[in-house]
Amino acid sequence: VYHRKEKGLSKFPDEGFEDHQPFPTLEQSLKTVTDSCGFNVEIKWTMQLACGTYELLHPFELNRFLDLILKVVLEHGGRRKIVFSSFHPDICSMLRLKQNRYPVLFLTQGVSEIWPAYDDYRCQGIRQAVFYATSADILGINLHTEDLLRDPTQMDLALKHNLIVFCWGEHNNNRSTIAYLKSLGMHGIIYDKIDVYNDKEEKKSIFLCEEHDSIGNHSSLTESEPSTDKSCLASKSENSSSSVPGPSSRTSASQSAAVAEGT
Repeated sequence: VYHRKEKGLSKFPDEGFEDHQPFPTLEQSLKTVTDSCGFNVEIKWTMQLACGTYELLHPFELNRFLDLILKVVLEHGGRRKIVFSSFHPDICSMLRLKQNRYPVLFLTQGVSEIWPAYDDYRCQGIRQAVFYATSADILGINLHTEDLLRDPTQMDLALKHNLIVFCWGEHNNNRSTIAYLKSLGMHGIIYDKIDVYNDKEEKKSIFLCEEHDSIGNHSSLTESEPSTDKSCLASKSENSSSSVPGPSSRTSASQSAAVAEGT
């Protein structure tokens, strides 16, 4: 591997190949990855830290930034199960107001010794995140496991407010921690190396399982209620499998929007 300026090269001969591009676009990902695979579309945005500095200076105009993302997702999302998430509470509110097809999760860091604190009060703890998510009428929160393990009773507050709760963080890369989080009632656990930390003998995507169940149900319907109108049955099947839970459908959304590991 060498820099293209070395050896007198001005351009690699295969540089234009699609597979050699730095990273796929969101549109390419939506078109290429099978739609039985759900997406957690996390939207990054600059935020002010408690020390007064910003993570990024001179960002894009926020409305245009979100509108471009939403345009791609709404045009190419198809039947795919998708959930939006962001650490920026204003982005979560805007996503909730700009569309009503896909649910939204508020990513929260909370109290941490690993990451620097944010200035926004809504980002400073699980309790604040719960109250914000409830008032914004979004699906739920995606909390930092470090903060939850500091005080596991915070999980009760989130469940009491009927929120879907996911968690993220390096602490999740541990089998005993994963088992403990499940015991607390966690809806989704995000961690690395699922093949290593997951004890299940047969590992299945929750999205694929849901699709198989849907196909099985429609097969039973066809056998028990024969119909000569094939277009009607096809319409029923298509409408059922393409339904996407809205922000208020908290329970069904938890089943369809699990990113890594459902309970």
